[in-house]
Amino acid sequence: MPNTLLTPSIIAKEAIMRLKNNLVLAGLVHRGYSDEFVKGVGDTVKIPVPATFIAKEFNGTAIEYQDITEGSVEVKLDKILDVSFKVTTKELSLDIVDFGDKYIEGATDAFADKIDALLAGLYVDIPYFCNVTGTPAITDLQSINEKMNLNKVPIAGGLRKLVVSPTTQSDYVTMDAFLHAEKAGDTQALREASMGRVFTLDSYLDQNILTHTKGTLGATATATGTAGNLTIDVTGTAEGQTIKKGDLITIADTVGQYVCTELATTPATPFTVTVKIYPALAQSCTAKTVTLRASHVANLAFHRNAFALASATLEPPIGGVNSSVMKDPSSGLAIRAVYGYDIDAKTNIVSLDMIVGVKTLKPELAVRFCK
Repeated sequence: MPNTLLTPSIIAKEAIMRLKNNLVLAGLVHRGYSDEFVKGVGDTVKIPVPATFIAKEFNGTAIEYQDITEGSVEVKLDKILDVSFKVTTKELSLDIVDFGDKYIEGATDAFADKIDALLAGLYVDIPYFCNVTGTPAITDLQSINEKMNLNKVPIAGGLRKLVVSPTTQSDYVTMDAFLHAEKAGDTQALREASMGRVFTLDSYLDQNILTHTKGTLGATATATGTAGNLTIDVTGTAEGQTIKKGDLITIADTVGQYVCTELATTPATPFTVTVKIYPALAQSCTAKTVTLRASHVANLAFHRNAFALASATLEPPIGGVNSSVMKDPSSGLAIRAVYGYDIDAKTNIVSLDMIVGVKTLKPELAVRFCK
């Protein structure tokens, strides 16, 4: 009697379950999804996000209605992630657990790593930063906590997170505050990555945290700008220097921390180049020394609503191709499994793919922890 072959539906279901259990950073941010099928890269979906309001004093006569802000946000689905591999008919007759251990686990690990890296790359939008000190100390985390408090990042609900690289983890994980901290996480990946809660921050290890390499702007450059503007004019004497998107900017005798939001390259010497920044300049300045923070590992502290991961379900292929799409109702993530056949190699093909997009919702809810 012939063996029963695994179907795309069974494989997609197993894949989405394993993916959900492998997420770290992606399990800590706001997640939204569209119930509609999408065709491919470039589609935009509108996902719900928590609304924000301002508590106003009642004047004794009439209430003041407020517009709902940030009730939803559009996210471009610009990444199709794919893992495809060839298998024999014999391998497709394996028990799903064996097939999952042999093939699907590696595929979902790759998906999880890629999604985490996409989210970690959102550090380029964050201007607020604290430093890993020369001799790391637990007070470094208190500095993060202080900056988040000053930015009025919500404390309630345990939604403040700190995600660090392996090298940063090794600086802190043996400190007493972490050794005796209670571990957290609602999936196996989060529990295993958890370092514990310190100073309102649930802390985790993530191997996909990125390193930012700063632009080449020299130390003698100066900045001029007007309070409230989202640009500064940078003046210097060296041609071909860069201020890169994601560069952290400080200006002498001027309050605030800023981030460059678009690559700027200095023209012929002497030069003045307009640099786009965020947030708006807090204080006017004239010919003040501008400094780029050194290259650094961009660890991230954030509230869940600082960043969003959006996804949708890809359309089934046309033409009667054997396929199935499976969505996890709790995370909104969906994986499509498609069967194909390589006639030249006379081999079956299993293709797993998914479509995602990431977006910074509110930079004020995050802090870079620079090492």
